[in-house]
Amino acid sequence: DWALPLVNDLKNQWYVQFFRCETKKLFKITFMKGVLINTLLYSLIIMSLANGISADKQALSEYNSAQWQALDEQDIKKVVESKNHRNSSEEIWNNANTNVLQTSSQISRFDKALPLISDSVWGKTKKTEAFFSRQDSLFIIASSGEPRFEEQRISCEKILLQEGKATLDYLVEHRLKDQTPRRRHYVEGLFSKMSDSGKVSAPREVLIAALPKVADSTLTFLLYIASKMGDTSLQAQAPAYLYHDSLAVRLMAIRILGSYPNRQNEALLIKNLASKKGLELFQYLWALEQMTPIQNWKSVIFAMGDKRIINRNAARSIIGKQSLSWKTLEASIPKRPTQDELREWILLALDIKGPGSMEFISASRKKFNEEELGFLSSRIRGDASFAKRATKLLEK
Repeated sequence: DWALPLVNDLKNQWYVQFFRCETKKLFKITFMKGVLINTLLYSLIIMSLANGISADKQALSEYNSAQWQALDEQDIKKVVESKNHRNSSEEIWNNANTNVLQTSSQISRFDKALPLISDSVWGKTKKTEAFFSRQDSLFIIASSGEPRFEEQRISCEKILLQEGKATLDYLVEHRLKDQTPRRRHYVEGLFSKMSDSGKVSAPREVLIAALPKVADSTLTFLLYIASKMGDTSLQAQAPAYLYHDSLAVRLMAIRILGSYPNRQNEALLIKNLASKKGLELFQYLWALEQMTPIQNWKSVIFAMGDKRIINRNAARSIIGKQSLSWKTLEASIPKRPTQDELREWILLALDIKGPGSMEFISASRKKFNEEELGFLSSRIRGDASFAKRATKLLEK
């Protein structure tokens, strides 16, 4: 009897614990089932959405591709007309489909699609003439220098070279002024390639015809191109511009005479030499140096005392290339040379190394201070024995 209440109490406690455990297990099982079911449902929904989006993207891509392929010239014109400002030709090229520019026929199609562009810089609404022609396209691409457009550049340059005189006329009319240094260099290169060292007459004829028609700034560039083309017949055009009002034009005319050395031009250069100074004198001396040895070398001696070192050096170089003995040269030294003249004659004596040059150096060294003697010593050239003697002489 006394144990029955205890047994009942134990049974009740066991039932309570069992119920709690079973409830927890049931809850866990139900929760896990719910999570799995929800995960599966969400996965199915996401997969269906992804498939739908992918299908939509593919359909949209196919539609856009088909639409782009179906664009005609009028559609392209409308697309470019939507721009509200004037783009540079480079921007239009970069924004265009590069595949359009691979062949000449595609380039022509692209150029025909260029619209009349609105000028909104000053708030104008009227249409202005398109500034990007077919030849503009070819030139801009060929002269761009962009590595990623190498194939297009080569293709466009071939077309420009094949078109010959039409390209030359285009260059003279549109590409001689207001150009970047890269494009100016490219224009010069096209003239040189087409000329082929004078074998082709078209570049020479176009350039000569343009000379009397252009402004001075453009004339300078044309004369420079003439000096780089390698066509010796162009030297006949230079004398007419030796007396031009513009210094830049005169310098380029002298450059042509120096680029194509000819003994017949020596007398013309010598005739004008004494009246020149500064950079123009240097250009004359440079042109004469290309013709050395010259007959009337004594006419350049006066430049040995010029205040500009480039002119003194040029005159000394001309005299040094005459292959004359020091005794012959010594007779032409002024009786009272200036300090600059005397320095140049000492340098000339160091270059020639003839009999009597050491005596001249020894007699003249007293007029120079230690710093100037150090400069002269640094300019000693030649064999070791001569250099050793000259160095000792100047260091005494």
